[in-house]
Amino acid sequence: ARQSELNRLGYHFDGEGFLRNASDLRPQEHELAAAQQLLVAIAAYVHGRMCSDLGYTRVLVPTLAEAVVPEARCPIFLSAGYETKERLLFIVQGSGRGLEPGIWSRTLCMTQGLNTGSMLPQLQMAAKHEFGVVVINTNSRSYVNPDTGEKHPIVGSERPEAHAAYMWERFVAPTSAKHVFIMGYGYGGEVTRTLLASLAKMRTEERAAVGGAGGAAGGAGGGTG
Repeated sequence: ARQSELNRLGYHFDGEGFLRNASDLRPQEHELAAAQQLLVAIAAYVHGRMCSDLGYTRVLVPTLAEAVVPEARCPIFLSAGYETKERLLFIVQGSGRGLEPGIWSRTLCMTQGLNTGSMLPQLQMAAKHEFGVVVINTNSRSYVNPDTGEKHPIVGSERPEAHAAYMWERFVAPTSAKHVFIMGYGYGGEVTRTLLASLAKMRTEERAAVGGAGGAAGGAGGGTG
């Protein structure tokens, strides 16, 4: 059922996480050139795996009371019982138009497979070692009404740095975690630096450590979409 939309488009992921076409072959670059529907289907598949296999909950932020309009909210993902774990992992993705939480790179998901392009390996490892996890969403900043064209900001997510600070305040600061690890990729490294500088200035957080995905975290750089 999780692959139904992929199947409709003539694709599926095999047991090793590689995308294959209807002929059971790895698709060529030219097949993926105009693959917007496929990108949406891949994100839906990864989100389905996160929720059904790993027990994550999809949460819309900000709250309805805070939102400018009900539709001006974006999804993040929380692992089950994250707020009670001793160790917490805070994941900051890179920049990319339409890049969804749970995915490092849409292109790599299509060409190199889910073990390279998605966060699933890191989330599985976090579960194995009893980490709570908060997967934030720094690329959703506004909602455009399809009927009127009116653009509404997503409160607290106007910029990647603002989103990370809001997510930290709402989902990390109140937890009982003794150790918080931040994993960033691409521009997520710059977002992480800004967040840590802000926390240091307020002197409210002494439990954060920084890690990286693909050697890109903790430093600035362009993420791949």
